[in-house]
Amino acid sequence: TMETASLLLMLLALVVLLCRLLGTHRTLRWPIFLVISSHMAIDLVLYIAVRLCILAIEWCSFKRRRRERLLEQAGNYDSWRRTAESLDVSEGRDGWRAEPQSRLYDWRHAVATTQRLRVAREASNVGGLISALEHCLKPNFCGVLEQELYTHARAG
Repeated sequence: TMETASLLLMLLALVVLLCRLLGTHRTLRWPIFLVISSHMAIDLVLYIAVRLCILAIEWCSFKRRRRERLLEQAGNYDSWRRTAESLDVSEGRDGWRAEPQSRLYDWRHAVATTQRLRVAREASNVGGLISALEHCLKPNFCGVLEQELYTHARAG
């Protein structure tokens, strides 16, 4: 840290001053030079490592921005949806669709409601559809407003 470096430099300055006063500056010249040089070399290596890490992070961010640009260039929703689904497949973000079970929302209630809606629609039962849809109008129905649900895939 900075405190350690400043303490080391003050100690070094004190040793150099004592060596000058006592006449031993020729004896300690190389050890002091090596200590300072090694400290500078370590700083340089750490600086290069940090810069390489930043470069890698920016490169990954650039790839993500390029993918996002593909979505922005879509002319309509169908094009956007196809692009989003292909990006989800290429990034491995679509695996959750095969399994309806999740700890993030009440999947049992969602599956049961979907089944009720499907049966009512196939039977052309308007009253049953309205009854089933009334439950869906509640805020956070089945926990669908859970923020983590919307971070897995682009295409839903």
